[in-house]
Amino acid sequence: MIIDQCKRCRRLRQKLFLKGERCFSQKCAIIRKPYPPGFKSKRRFGSLSEYGRQLVEKQKIKALYGLSERQLKNYFKKAILKKGQQGPSDVLLSLLEGRMDSVIFNLGWSSSRRQARQIVNHGLILVNGKTAKIPSQQIKVEDALRIKKIKSYLFKDLDQRLKTKKSPSWLSLDKDGVSAKVIKLPVFGELEVNVDMPLIIEYFSK
Repeated sequence: MIIDQCKRCRRLRQKLFLKGERCFSQKCAIIRKPYPPGFKSKRRFGSLSEYGRQLVEKQKIKALYGLSERQLKNYFKKAILKKGQQGPSDVLLSLLEGRMDSVIFNLGWSSSRRQARQIVNHGLILVNGKTAKIPSQQIKVEDALRIKKIKSYLFKDLDQRLKTKKSPSWLSLDKDGVSAKVIKLPVFGELEVNVDMPLIIEYFSK
């Protein structure tokens, strides 16, 4: 069943910017209808149990990155197995932000991660001179990205997006706006994602 993106945000109590430019306008459903969807539409949000909070945060990150339950669980397993100074929460978020579709969104080449996946599926991005075809592909340090077909309708508002979108410090966007480079892998402290990662780790650790 396909769930309306606006209803998803209302149900999860947070603006997840799933519809690109619409989310920044007064047409945003969170602004127009600041209550959960359903028959008793204007009821207030009730308090949540600890499990309920974990579930909401898990659903948030699934919606934010367009993941299935299985995909998110696989990322969790990778985060737990990866050894280093970062904890599993930091590693999990870094893995999600290091996806090709997230990188394209962070560069301002798309208005949403959903559109970024469409851009990759259409073969419009080059990575180190080769066409990227998998939205979940993990980027690497020194990877060079470039828009392959700038005349595509998916980039018709690119100039405007680049004026309003600031690329994160771990990505370097060239002056031409159509090529970029990965300076380093994303680090938790540099990521602006309004999700409680420890609650998600607790959910999957049960």
